Amino acid sequence: MAGNGTDFRGKSIDEIEQEIVEVSNRQPGHLTGYDCPKCMNRGYFWAYQDGQRFIRDCECAPVRESIKELRRSGLREVMDKYTFEAFQCREQWQAAVKSDVLQFVNDENRQWLLLAGQPGAGKTHLGTAAAVRFLKAGIPVRYMLWIEDGTQLKAVINDAAAYARLINPLKTCRVLYIDDLFKRKNDQRDNRQTDMVDRGDIRLAFDIINYRYINHLTTIISTERMPEDLFLIDEGTGSRIHERTKAHQVVIRYDRSKNWRISRHGT
Repeated sequence: MAGNGTDFRGKSIDEIEQEIVEVSNRQPGHLTGYDCPKCMNRGYFWAYQDGQRFIRDCECAPVRESIKELRRSGLREVMDKYTFEAFQCREQWQAAVKSDVLQFVNDENRQWLLLAGQPGAGKTHLGTAAAVRFLKAGIPVRYMLWIEDGTQLKAVINDAAAYARLINPLKTCRVLYIDDLFKRKNDQRDNRQTDMVDRGDIRLAFDIINYRYINHLTTIISTERMPEDLFLIDEGTGSRIHERTKAHQVVIRYDRSKNWRISRHGT
């Protein structure tokens, strides 16, 4: 090696380092769960700058983390099962709601999606299918199961640091899927029971919804409540949901024949 920063082939150290980086970045990786053509499933890139070789994360890193979070959540057993292709359309209303959700996913100017109404009609299936479609497109998604995650958040409401640590990712993520917002306490479908919604749930919902409303962050919401129920529960939260979901609002009116768990017309 010569003392002027070149090797015996006449190449500078910087040129040699850059060649090493380029060769390293052509090597395929072994990460699974998401196929990234940019890093070839390594999850990172080598780079060289200012005399230093270093690693930087690929853009797929947030997507991979979202997939891990979803698999750790209540969706881990159904991510591969709840797809648009697997959604059965034996009746016209099923084809209509599937079409509405696909329009939301494919809408480049999308805002929010509301899936409301009859339990067992496939709302979670379609919400999950939309979330997975985003992930496959390289868009990170977080999943919030309202009863479980809401209970955890309310338990630390008086611990500002713990509360912020749990709620901030839900408020700021690129796409949030809230499943079973304001889940009913019992199965009396003829009684809307708006008085049974806990004040803590109302405050929590407004905290998340208002932040995402102000910052125009894509949000998917499934709920057994009708849109008018959301206004009665809390006008501030309900009006924000209504405004953001006007273009993509799927409402399945109560009809037990549409409950797949009872009729066994689907999953």
